Amino acid sequence: MTLIQILLIGMISLGVLQVLTATRHYRVLLLLVGAIAIFLVITPDLATKVAKSLNVGRGADLVIYLSIALLGMLWVRLFLRGRAEQRQITMLTRSIAISQARIPSEMNPSNAAEHN
Repeated sequence: MTLIQILLIGMISLGVLQVLTATRHYRVLLLLVGAIAIFLVITPDLATKVAKSLNVGRGADLVIYLSIALLGMLWVRLFLRGRAEQRQITMLTRSIAISQARIPSEMNPSNAAEHN
């Protein structure tokens, strides 16, 4: 096993350890992706064979394409989660503002009668 393979396996393993904080559904998905990544690092010839069967030049290209697709899906998921959190913060802020709203002193009902 080469030094780069050892480094890649270590880095993938550290990434897979992050699944401890993920939900059950994503934990299974991340463990599966991590296992496939480690398997392809150990057997790079297999990635090349799979790539050639899919009409992709090299195994490294296939891994890069799949990584870009996966990162794109993760980016969209994070973007949508951020938008949902922004909506939630807006609703909470509005609720707090409405519940703590006060009538200004010049618009006090006792002073309003004087203006009419």
